[in-house]
Parts: sequence; structure tokens; C-alpha cells
Amino acid sequence: MVVSQGRLLVLATLLALACRREDPAATLRPAYPDLLHQARVEGILRFRIGLDSAGSPDLAQFRVLSSPNLGFDLAVRRAVAVWRPLVPRGTAAVEHSVLFLILPGDADSVRDCPRAPGYTVVCALEPRVTTLYRVSQLSRRLTSGWS
Repeated sequence: MVVSQGRLLVLATLLALACRREDPAATLRPAYPDLLHQARVEGILRFRIGLDSAGSPDLAQFRVLSSPNLGFDLAVRRAVAVWRPLVPRGTAAVEHSVLFLILPGDADSVRDCPRAPGYTVVCALEPRVTTLYRVSQLSRRLTSGWS
């Protein structure tokens, strides 16, 4: 089989593009705020961010359009600071939604987190319930020893 140099170059370019790793900055990765996770707060945060001429977010133009809790606002703002959205050159602003979701206790890991086109989905496993001693039980143990 005879392959021309031009065709070989095209195949090599396509192979290189297919094998390249995704730019981690192209994916918005907010953290689930600990207190909201413990309180089992879920919801969708919608925001709008202006972009500079290079396509980087301009935090001075960050606006939350809707949010279930102010704690999510800060988490998303921190993530947006390092985010580089994949948008066409010359795009002035981006509107995006982030779904914060608590997975049920039978989920193996946050890898079970569903994917949703057009959304960033942030998942956390259902928090463990811890049993606390009642004050009367604790005071009795303190006065009588830990036997």
C-alpha cells in the first residue's frame, strides 16, 4: 500500500489529537463545600462570567444568577478563577450551570456521579451519621471511670 507524505502527515496529526490529554483547566471543577455536604444541601447554581480577549474568565464580571446557598457561590468562584472554558475566539461571556448532588449511601464512589450535557455536576457521597453520646451518658462515664 502506497501512502503519500501529505496523507501520512494528516493521519499522524489526527492520531496526535486523539491521544492528547484533555486540558485540566478546560473543565470546571468546584469542590463541594464541607458544611453544605454535611447538611445535605443540594441544588443548581447558575452563573455568568465575562471573558477577556484571551478567553480567560474575568472575575470582576462574575455574577451568580441563581443559587440554593451562598456557600456554593464561593466554591464556584474559586473554581472559575482557574477555569479556561473551551469557547470560540471572541466570545464575550459564558453562562453555565453547576449541579451539586449528594449520592445515596449505596453508591460506591463519586465516580457514580451522573454526567449531564451542558452542566458541571459535582457529587459527594451521603455523609455518615455519627452517634453522639448524650450528656448524661458522658457525665456518668466521667464520674465513674471508663470501665
